[in-house]
Amino acid sequence: MKLDSNKVKNLLQLSEQYKGKNNQKAKDLSLEAIKLGQKINWVARYPELFLNLIKINSTMSNYSENLSILDSTFKYTGKKSDCVCYTAEYYIQYLFNYSYSRNYEKAYEYGIKGLKIAEETKNYNQIARANLRLGEVKQNLNDYEGAIKNYEKSIELCKKYNFESILNQNRWMLAKVYISKDDYNKASILQKEMTTSYRKLKDSTQLAGALNAIAFGHIKYFRFKEAKVYLEEAYGIAHKVNNKYFLQYICIGLGKSFMSENKIEIAKKYIDEGFKIAAELNDKDALTTLTSDLAHYYFVIRDFPKAFYTETQISKIYGNARSKQVINSVSDAETKYQTEKKEKMILMQKLQISKQRNWILGIIGIAFVAVLGSLLFYTKRQAKQKAHFDAEKLKLQTEKTSAIVEAEEKERIRLAKELHDGVGPILSLAKFQLENAMNQTKFKSIEQESLFQNTNTMIDDAAREIRTVSHDLMPNALLMQGLVSAIREFVNRLSLSGKVKVSLDVANLDERLPQLTETVLYRVLQELVGNVIKHSGATSVQIQLVRHENELTMMVEDNGKGFDTSQMSIFKGIGLKNIISRIDFLNGKVNFDSSPNSGTTVIVEVPLS
Repeated sequence: MKLDSNKVKNLLQLSEQYKGKNNQKAKDLSLEAIKLGQKINWVARYPELFLNLIKINSTMSNYSENLSILDSTFKYTGKKSDCVCYTAEYYIQYLFNYSYSRNYEKAYEYGIKGLKIAEETKNYNQIARANLRLGEVKQNLNDYEGAIKNYEKSIELCKKYNFESILNQNRWMLAKVYISKDDYNKASILQKEMTTSYRKLKDSTQLAGALNAIAFGHIKYFRFKEAKVYLEEAYGIAHKVNNKYFLQYICIGLGKSFMSENKIEIAKKYIDEGFKIAAELNDKDALTTLTSDLAHYYFVIRDFPKAFYTETQISKIYGNARSKQVINSVSDAETKYQTEKKEKMILMQKLQISKQRNWILGIIGIAFVAVLGSLLFYTKRQAKQKAHFDAEKLKLQTEKTSAIVEAEEKERIRLAKELHDGVGPILSLAKFQLENAMNQTKFKSIEQESLFQNTNTMIDDAAREIRTVSHDLMPNALLMQGLVSAIREFVNRLSLSGKVKVSLDVANLDERLPQLTETVLYRVLQELVGNVIKHSGATSVQIQLVRHENELTMMVEDNGKGFDTSQMSIFKGIGLKNIISRIDFLNGKVNFDSSPNSGTTVIVEVPLS
């Protein structure tokens, strides 16, 4: 018995295994499977064979080739196919490839067709993917709210039916939306989940793209050093799997990162490599960015003729397409103007005819407007008074909170001084006198001498405890040298205690903050780390302190047992309430990200202006 159909299946499976790791090898196996399938006239499975090739081409950015394959093989998805799902799948592939070819109108048209069939057949995998790609189209058209709705529909299905790969793509695209909306915290959480998942799935192609996406999030906030770490890993992976689409954008990121370090020749190397790939793929977005980066390079090396010439090439990349858009826009505007002009003429004629009849209604209208005006004036006055009252109430609340915080700090300072200057010297004197007594006493037994020694040790322990408590209440480093020095001293003491391993990263905090802000942030950090030590069972804690242009971010991350954030109200004891109220006083916000057995991340954001 011939086993040709099994050979085709095996070739398809091999092709799937190579996809994302060695795309050219995957494509060769896919073409071999198609050739054998055509030889045995296995028409019912033609769509499956061609869809496999299309998906491999997508990882290699061969979108034009894919559209040709779809057009020439769509006929096999109908009656000749043994599965109606192939028709919906073809529509979804049309959606994807038209979208990445920047033909969003066609992409959306085919996407709606595919979604309709998928919903009729209750194919939840296809429904999830169609919503994902439709969201991507809306995102490219800057309809962010519409895109979020599609992504959330897709994410709901992915979590329900465990579509991990599609879930990651949703995380990817939704993170880009949040970055566009300057909500970097939400984007960061999604990107972290995505890269963790891709590493578990060992999906090299998508991991390269995910790392690149994270890097560009850092670049947007001028964190070039952090971005470069992700980009260099992504660069190695993209080269290994020959993913040119991601590689051109990775080169853009590396060029910008090395430019920021003034390593301009290394930057030029990556810009040239990105140019070569973008020209080969005819990716106009990438070419535009790379041309702009190249012009910047020429400005840096002071080759101004080349710099100005390169800048003039940017407008030529889209050339005719942009001209066409302008012409269409002008034409649309002219049509709209002429229509409005005719409608205005008709309206004037109607007004002229009804002029005599409407004068009575006009008088009634004037009276009505007068009454309405009085009512509006009264309402506006009431609203103004309420706004004034609310402002005074807020001011009073702020002053009250400020007074409480200041009173707490004064009391801490008083207690610290009392302990350090009062109790401390008394213990030192007691120790001195005890040691004198020990030196002058002839002990009758070892037990008697041991009793004196133990008492001396207890006084030492008490003195050390007094110093520690006094220092915790008001560290000198906080008063004299500022927040960063106080936190470093705090971290060093924790590390020496051996209770937990603590690491600290500080960026852009060379200048001191207002004293009250530094004090509140130090207290909040003490409370957060204290909670970690007391409740989480963590072995390590990471603290990050980053100053941005108008905001300071403090992050505390541990590897402890975590907790369910949906049950936050249960855990809101005095400690958490203190943290939240103190940050509220600084007009900041606190975000808790945790789940059972997954550690806890707390992000504090405080405005600086």
